[in-house]
Amino acid sequence: AMVLGPLNGAIDELRVSDVQRYSEGFAPPPRHRALRPDTNTRALLHFEGNLAVVNGAEGVTGQGEVK
Repeated sequence: AMVLGPLNGAIDELRVSDVQRYSEGFAPPPRHRALRPDTNTRALLHFEGNLAVVNGAEGVTGQGEVK
């Protein structure tokens, strides 16, 4: 389960992975640096208008629109 609230802010990017990425202290990457997919990425969402769903390191596998 994932709980995101109450949230006073915005979600800029969302990555879903098939492995645990962080087990201790977490420092997010700088905001100007976009996340990149790797072999453990199952979905990577950049919330910037048009929505491209990326699966793994293969590339774009679906399209959508953020409203």
